[in-house]
Amino acid sequence: MYKMTFETTSVARGGIREQEDLTRAFGLPYMRHDSVPFWAGSDIELPGRHISVKSFHFTLMASSLCEGKTTLPEIWEVYARRTASTEWAYVIGGTAYFMNKDEFKAFIFQFTTIERDSVKGGGGNFKVRGKRNEKAMVKWFESLM
Repeated sequence: MYKMTFETTSVARGGIREQEDLTRAFGLPYMRHDSVPFWAGSDIELPGRHISVKSFHFTLMASSLCEGKTTLPEIWEVYARRTASTEWAYVIGGTAYFMNKDEFKAFIFQFTTIERDSVKGGGGNFKVRGKRNEKAMVKWFESLM
């Protein structure tokens, strides 16, 4: 695990802004948020690096892709088997914490919860969402460095 700091473009927070800021920090043009399916590519593609970007209250993957699984270990196995990413970055403001697959799995098991989608329109599947506890996340990240 390592961290990288970079300049942000605004004080606004959220997945789209965090991903855009990190992408631009690597000198790349920004692509529309979530425009690449997680099994086909990553949010940031660099030579030898395939980085998935996560931030505040993220969703691991759409509930419709969880293959009917209902527990965190089961959903993680589906995600881990299908993801094209080899590296994950959790972005908080102008800091990105980069993780390998084992570190990201530990992060997921520590800082996510299982939620059910809305049942409107045939939903109601389970999905994994990031908890809203960035203070504890930063403490955890820093403890691993």
